[in-house]
Amino acid sequence: MEKIHITIISDVSCPWCYVGRKRMLNAISTIKDKEISYEYHPYIIDMKTKKDGEEYMAYNVRRWGGDGWTYSMIRDSKTDGCNFAQWKYWPYSLHCHRLMIYANSIGKGNELMGIYFQMNYEEGKNLSIQSGLMEAAERCGLDLTIAKRIITSEENKDIVMREINNWHSMGISGVPFFIVEFGNGKQVTLSGAVSSSKWLSVIQKYSFN
Repeated sequence: MEKIHITIISDVSCPWCYVGRKRMLNAISTIKDKEISYEYHPYIIDMKTKKDGEEYMAYNVRRWGGDGWTYSMIRDSKTDGCNFAQWKYWPYSLHCHRLMIYANSIGKGNELMGIYFQMNYEEGKNLSIQSGLMEAAERCGLDLTIAKRIITSEENKDIVMREINNWHSMGISGVPFFIVEFGNGKQVTLSGAVSSSKWLSVIQKYSFN
């Protein structure tokens, strides 16, 4: 069985990353003849976000004058299974990424990212504060002593920033960004929340035949 690995460069505070995850998972869930793995890596689209996060509308007004840009995204992504009904905060995602470095090291990074997206967009939780992050850690089954140590310090910040700088050096300036590595040695990159049908066509085109 061919193995395919997907490196996902993503930011919790990017709603398109939430949509992109749904579309990718919808596609790969239908593929039974390939072994597909994926792993999340950090990116921060706005380092100027307040460290305790910002309320949804206040952030949108500050950045873009309003939230009109979200309407079509929210509407169109419903068919992918996205639910933005409780989107209340724009998180300061450095804290999320620092905890995800630990989760990745024990094979739980993908699960944690899914929990982040669920809490932020579907449940209206604030992932910028200790209580929100600890809830995510508990849901994911992380060691809560280690999680609290990371959350209440700057542990893993250097790793996160080094990874982000590496993506910048590769010319990656937006997320989600996917690096797809096939068992035959081919590599393909996808930028943005590409459709499930696009995922299927790419995998069919570049996989072993």
